[in-house]
Amino acid sequence: MKRKSLFKTTSWLTISFFLGFLPLWVKSVNYSIDLSKVFNFKDIVSDCSILYFCSTITVGVCADFFYNSTNRYLLLKDLKKVIGLPLFIFSWTIIITLNVSYITVKNLNITAMSVETALVLIATIIYITIMKQEEFSKSKSL
Repeated sequence: MKRKSLFKTTSWLTISFFLGFLPLWVKSVNYSIDLSKVFNFKDIVSDCSILYFCSTITVGVCADFFYNSTNRYLLLKDLKKVIGLPLFIFSWTIIITLNVSYITVKNLNITAMSVETALVLIATIIYITIMKQEEFSKSKSL
């Protein structure tokens, strides 16, 4: 049973990351076709598409949790799962996005922005892995 839930979690994560980072794949193909554009990391971080992906996938996991919950009412321990780390992810995403919107790209501290984006991305990966592993370990079918 544990092996099936691990397989489901890995499959779900792979498909979600492929589809979630589709704007980045499209952007990289666009840069490879148009030689006047240079693909750089600063553009990827400054347009906040990674943060958008993190927020979207976190909302999706929270919605899955609510729809798959067997309890009619959420218990306090369930509320911690759905509010704790997602609140961290959303608050940092909002803070970073607001700061980027007020700063011009040439004045953007790319190192700080990269670290903050990586922090949100790692928190998102940890959260969705834990939640999906728990969900798939409770399910009976593959």
